[in-house]
Amino acid sequence: MPDDFHIAETVGWNRGAGIGVGKILGRFTSEVNQTIDGTEVERNAPEDEPACLIEREDGQRVLKSSTESI
Repeated sequence: MPDDFHIAETVGWNRGAGIGVGKILGRFTSEVNQTIDGTEVERNAPEDEPACLIEREDGQRVLKSSTESI
């Protein structure tokens, strides 16, 4: 499944208030830190569970592990 995620692909994930949808901007297979809206977000992203930087439909960015997608 992790190899199924590619840059520019549209993905979805569960959010507290429903389903989030966005486009993958980057894919990481090692520890990654991103500053998103002034907040440092970190993911441990091993080869078998990559993390993706995603731009939501509203323009906001999120960093999600591949296991968080639906």
